[in-house]
Amino acid sequence: MIHGRALAADDLIVPTRNLTPIERLDACYFSAMAALNLDDLLMLDVASRLELIAKLWDSVVDDSQALPITEAERELLEQRLKEDDDNPDAAIPWEIARADLLQHR
Repeated sequence: MIHGRALAADDLIVPTRNLTPIERLDACYFSAMAALNLDDLLMLDVASRLELIAKLWDSVVDDSQALPITEAERELLEQRLKEDDDNPDAAIPWEIARADLLQHR
């Protein structure tokens, strides 16, 4: 439903001819999402909202090269990589770090 009415074919803003079935499904999904406002999205069931979050996150990751980092951030990353290379035994395994964090909640 879009703004209280059922989704119609005219609501789809992406032409779907010459696409594979999966590409058509994605195109229809994103077309429908583009026509929704935030209130409509918040009315989706939890599974649909999680699916939307996953698709949005994947699109951010795919475009992450478009997000420049500052010179200071680059230097900090290089410093941390060097520290890890110089002393790899100083790292704490994720399972231990996570358990410690959860214990101190």
